[in-house]
Amino acid sequence: MSSIPMGNYRKTVPFDERKLKAAMILKQHMDRIPVVVECSEQLQSLHPLKKNKFIVPFDLTLSQFIFVIRKHMKLDPTYAIFVFINNKMHPITSFMGVLYQDQKDEDGFMYLNIFQESTFGQK
Repeated sequence: MSSIPMGNYRKTVPFDERKLKAAMILKQHMDRIPVVVECSEQLQSLHPLKKNKFIVPFDLTLSQFIFVIRKHMKLDPTYAIFVFINNKMHPITSFMGVLYQDQKDEDGFMYLNIFQESTFGQK
């Protein structure tokens, strides 16, 4: 199984800076987690996501967060998006706080990789 390539944020922002930002977010927002959303190049070119860092409540479910992402990207309902965290798909009923505890990166952020697939025969 091939792994998902590292996203732009981890390539462009040094580790120490990312770690400091995540620590500041966790200190200022005790009931929230720092999340970075990284879209595939194809999806980003069709439906650009203007911001990729989010401060997400612990008790938000993955499905609720996906809804927020879809709104930011103005995605057409015929497009399905697939969310991977550390190369795995997780149940959409999972709470973001629980996912964060298990899947956060060494720098303190949790990285979501999003890919799109056209459904219902649309191109």
